Amino acid sequence: MAETRSREAAQAARIPEEEVLRTNLGQTDAMRISDILRRLVHNSDSATQSLSEAVEGIANQSELINRKLSEAVSGIANQTDLMNRRMTEASIQTETTSHRCERMLGEIGERIDQLLVKMDSLIELQKAEIVMHREQAEATDELAGLLGRNNNL
Repeated sequence: MAETRSREAAQAARIPEEEVLRTNLGQTDAMRISDILRRLVHNSDSATQSLSEAVEGIANQSELINRKLSEAVSGIANQTDLMNRRMTEASIQTETTSHRCERMLGEIGERIDQLLVKMDSLIELQKAEIVMHREQAEATDELAGLLGRNNNL
Protein backbone atom coordinates (compact mmCIF):
# COMPACT_ATOMS: atom_id res chain seq x y z
CA MET A 1 0.00 0.00 0.00
CA ALA A 2 2.86 2.40 0.87
CA GLU A 3 4.65 1.33 -2.32
CA THR A 4 1.59 2.25 -4.41
CA ARG A 5 1.41 5.71 -2.81
CA SER A 6 5.11 6.37 -3.43
CA ARG A 7 4.66 5.37 -7.09
CA GLU A 8 1.67 7.70 -7.35
CA ALA A 9 3.67 10.55 -5.85
CA ALA A 10 6.55 9.88 -8.24
CA GLN A 11 4.19 9.82 -11.21
CA ALA A 12 2.48 12.99 -10.06
CA ALA A 13 5.86 14.67 -9.80
CA ARG A 14 6.93 13.54 -13.32
CA ILE A 15 3.75 14.51 -15.09
CA PRO A 16 4.27 18.26 -14.86
CA GLU A 17 7.75 17.81 -16.42
CA GLU A 18 6.28 15.73 -19.25
CA GLU A 19 3.55 18.31 -19.72
CA VAL A 20 6.12 21.06 -20.04
CA LEU A 21 8.11 18.99 -22.55
CA ARG A 22 5.05 18.17 -24.66
CA THR A 23 3.91 21.78 -24.65
CA ASN A 24 7.35 22.81 -25.80
CA LEU A 25 7.19 20.28 -28.61
CA GLY A 26 4.07 21.96 -29.95
CA GLN A 27 1.26 19.79 -28.68
CA THR A 28 -2.18 21.28 -28.86
CA ASP A 29 -4.43 22.15 -25.99
CA ALA A 30 -6.58 19.12 -26.78
CA MET A 31 -3.62 16.84 -26.21
CA ARG A 32 -2.93 18.48 -22.87
CA ILE A 33 -6.56 17.97 -21.85
CA SER A 34 -6.39 14.29 -22.80
CA ASP A 35 -3.22 13.93 -20.72
CA ILE A 36 -4.94 15.58 -17.78
CA LEU A 37 -7.96 13.29 -18.15
CA ARG A 38 -5.69 10.25 -18.39
CA ARG A 39 -3.92 11.31 -15.17
CA LEU A 40 -7.28 11.87 -13.43
CA VAL A 41 -8.46 8.38 -14.40
CA HIS A 42 -5.18 6.87 -13.22
CA ASN A 43 -5.35 8.81 -9.93
CA SER A 44 -8.97 7.77 -9.34
CA ASP A 45 -8.02 4.12 -9.99
CA SER A 46 -5.21 4.41 -7.44
CA ALA A 47 -7.53 6.06 -4.91
CA THR A 48 -10.14 3.35 -5.46
CA GLN A 49 -7.53 0.67 -4.91
CA SER A 50 -6.30 2.40 -1.74
CA LEU A 51 -9.85 2.70 -0.44
CA SER A 52 -10.49 -0.95 -1.26
CA GLU A 53 -7.37 -1.98 0.65
CA ALA A 54 -8.38 0.21 3.60
CA VAL A 55 -11.88 -1.33 3.66
CA GLU A 56 -10.37 -4.82 3.55
CA GLY A 57 -8.00 -3.97 6.42
CA ILE A 58 -10.87 -2.59 8.51
CA ALA A 59 -12.92 -5.71 7.81
CA ASN A 60 -10.01 -7.91 8.92
CA GLN A 61 -9.57 -5.90 12.12
CA SER A 62 -13.31 -6.02 12.83
CA GLU A 63 -13.32 -9.79 12.36
CA LEU A 64 -10.32 -10.15 14.68
CA ILE A 65 -11.90 -7.92 17.34
CA ASN A 66 -15.20 -9.82 17.11
CA ARG A 67 -13.38 -13.14 17.47
CA LYS A 68 -11.41 -11.90 20.49
CA LEU A 69 -14.58 -10.52 22.10
CA SER A 70 -16.38 -13.82 21.51
CA GLU A 71 -13.49 -15.67 23.14
CA ALA A 72 -13.56 -13.28 26.11
CA VAL A 73 -17.32 -13.67 26.52
CA SER A 74 -16.96 -17.44 26.30
CA GLY A 75 -14.20 -17.40 28.93
CA ILE A 76 -16.28 -15.24 31.26
CA ALA A 77 -19.26 -17.56 30.79
CA ASN A 78 -17.07 -20.57 31.64
CA GLN A 79 -15.73 -18.85 34.75
CA THR A 80 -19.26 -17.90 35.80
CA ASP A 81 -20.42 -21.51 35.40
CA LEU A 82 -17.46 -22.75 37.43
CA MET A 83 -18.10 -20.21 40.20
CA ASN A 84 -21.80 -21.11 40.29
CA ARG A 85 -20.96 -24.81 40.61
CA ARG A 86 -18.48 -24.13 43.41
CA MET A 87 -20.96 -21.89 45.22
CA THR A 88 -23.61 -24.61 44.95
CA GLU A 89 -21.17 -27.20 46.29
CA ALA A 90 -20.21 -24.88 49.16
CA SER A 91 -23.88 -24.26 49.93
CA ILE A 92 -24.59 -28.00 50.00
CA GLN A 93 -21.57 -28.63 52.23
CA THR A 94 -22.64 -25.83 54.57
CA GLU A 95 -26.16 -27.22 54.72
CA THR A 96 -24.85 -30.73 55.37
CA THR A 97 -22.50 -29.45 58.07
CA SER A 98 -25.32 -27.45 59.62
CA HIS A 99 -27.57 -30.51 59.77
CA ARG A 100 -24.73 -32.57 61.22
CA CYS A 101 -24.09 -29.91 63.89
CA GLU A 102 -27.80 -29.75 64.76
CA ARG A 103 -27.90 -33.54 65.12
CA MET A 104 -24.77 -33.56 67.28
CA LEU A 105 -26.12 -30.75 69.46
CA GLY A 106 -29.34 -32.71 69.88
CA GLU A 107 -27.39 -35.80 70.93
CA ILE A 108 -25.29 -33.75 73.36
CA GLY A 109 -28.49 -32.26 74.82
CA GLU A 110 -29.96 -35.73 75.32
CA ARG A 111 -26.77 -36.90 77.06
CA ILE A 112 -26.76 -33.83 79.30
CA ASP A 113 -30.39 -34.54 80.23
CA GLN A 114 -29.48 -38.16 81.07
CA LEU A 115 -26.52 -36.97 83.18
CA LEU A 116 -28.73 -34.48 85.01
CA VAL A 117 -31.22 -37.24 85.85
CA LYS A 118 -28.37 -39.43 87.16
CA MET A 119 -26.92 -36.53 89.16
CA ASP A 120 -30.33 -35.80 90.66
CA SER A 121 -30.56 -39.47 91.68
CA LEU A 122 -27.07 -39.33 93.22
CA ILE A 123 -27.92 -36.15 95.12
CA GLU A 124 -31.03 -37.81 96.50
CA LEU A 125 -29.01 -40.89 97.51
CA GLN A 126 -26.40 -38.68 99.22
CA LYS A 127 -29.15 -36.81 101.06
CA ALA A 128 -30.60 -40.14 102.19
CA GLU A 129 -27.14 -41.31 103.30
CA ILE A 130 -26.61 -38.08 105.25
CA VAL A 131 -29.97 -38.51 106.97
CA MET A 132 -29.14 -42.14 107.68
CA HIS A 133 -25.70 -41.18 109.12
CA ARG A 134 -27.34 -38.55 111.34
CA GLU A 135 -29.91 -41.02 112.55
CA GLN A 136 -27.18 -43.60 113.10
CA ALA A 137 -25.11 -41.05 115.03
CA GLU A 138 -28.13 -40.10 117.10
CA ALA A 139 -28.89 -43.77 117.72
CA THR A 140 -25.26 -44.36 118.70
CA ASP A 141 -25.35 -41.38 121.05
CA GLU A 142 -28.59 -42.62 122.55
CA LEU A 143 -27.22 -46.14 122.93
CA ALA A 144 -24.09 -44.79 124.54
CA GLY A 145 -26.20 -42.74 126.88
CA LEU A 146 -28.21 -45.81 127.83
CA LEU A 147 -25.16 -47.93 128.29
CA GLY A 148 -23.56 -45.23 130.42
CA ARG A 149 -26.58 -45.17 132.71
CA ASN A 150 -26.54 -48.90 133.05
CA ASN A 151 -22.89 -48.86 134.06
CA ASN A 152 -23.58 -46.20 136.63
CA LEU A 153 -26.28 -48.14 138.27
